[in-house]
Order: sequence, then structure tokens, then C-alpha cells
Amino acid sequence: MEQHPLVTVGMPTYNRPASLKRALDSIRSQTYRHLDIVVSDNASPDPEVGRLIRSVSKLDPRIRHFVQQANVGPSENFAFVLRQARGTYFMWAADDDDWHPAFIEKLLRPLMTNPKSGLSFCDFDVRYPDGSLCNDYGSFYDAYREFLHDDGASRVSHFALQAPERGKANLIYGLFRREALIDASVTRF
Repeated sequence: MEQHPLVTVGMPTYNRPASLKRALDSIRSQTYRHLDIVVSDNASPDPEVGRLIRSVSKLDPRIRHFVQQANVGPSENFAFVLRQARGTYFMWAADDDDWHPAFIEKLLRPLMTNPKSGLSFCDFDVRYPDGSLCNDYGSFYDAYREFLHDDGASRVSHFALQAPERGKANLIYGLFRREALIDASVTRF
């Protein structure tokens, strides 16, 4: 098993330079350093987005930057960063999120020790723009525990029927074994 496998972080972005800078700084400062950071600007009309990415890319050679010639929509932009991935592992990173400095390092460990696992995920906080905690959401991890002990089809059905406000869409922001995502059905969302 490779000791320090490459992890690709795919960050689709559109027209949010202030939060994008914070998100890029958060990913760049991860304790796990063997990263391939793919940023795809979805034809942002604000020129500051491009300037920011070019500026940060000059400081960090791990960043590869792409600009869509026309807005391809969020789903295609998410799929695009996955198609550009070079790493054994992959994560999508929202352009308005922050991560604990050891986020990737900690989520990578279970994937490396259990080759049958395709996704590593953790609980997280939802915060308001001022940084204060939003208590209305509760623990997303508790919502996932509700179906972890079922098997096969019943687990998938239970998850699919779970209310969206329980946060199940947030699994997309976990760390994946890239081969678990690469499939003909995933080339387009």
C-alpha cells in the first residue's frame, strides 16, 4: 500500500472570490500535503475570481486551474473536476467551506486501512457567515447512524427515504476512493 497516496481535491467555483480565497487557504493548509488541487471556474463574470486563482496558483504548484468558456452548470462543473483527478483518493470541496487542518489526513486513514471502503466521512458544524454555530441542524452523523446497521438494499432504501434536511447530500463532501466514483454513470451527473 502506498504510504502517501495522492489525494485530488476538486473545487468547482462560481463568482465568489471572497469565500473562494478562504476555502483555498483552508485546503492549502491541510496537514496532509500530497495534494492535487483542481479548481474549475464556471465562467464567473467577476474578474476577481480569475485573478485570485492565478495569484494563489503561483504560490502553490499543487493547484491546477481551469476556466469554463461558458457556464456549464454546477453538475457538469462538479463532474469536470472529478474527470481531471489524478489521485488515488478524491474529495469535492465547496468554494465557501472551511476544513479542519487535519480533515484530509484523518479521513484518509480509514480508507487506507480498509480497501473495501469507498467513502470516509465525519460529522461537521454548520456555521453562519459570522462564524457562529447554527444549532438548527443538529448532528449529521446521527442521521447517518440510522441506517448503518441495515444490510444491502434495505440500507440504500432507508437512506433514500430519509428526509433531505437530515443532511444526506453532504456525503458528497467526504473523501472517496476515486475508483469508487469512476463509472460510466458518473461521467455526467
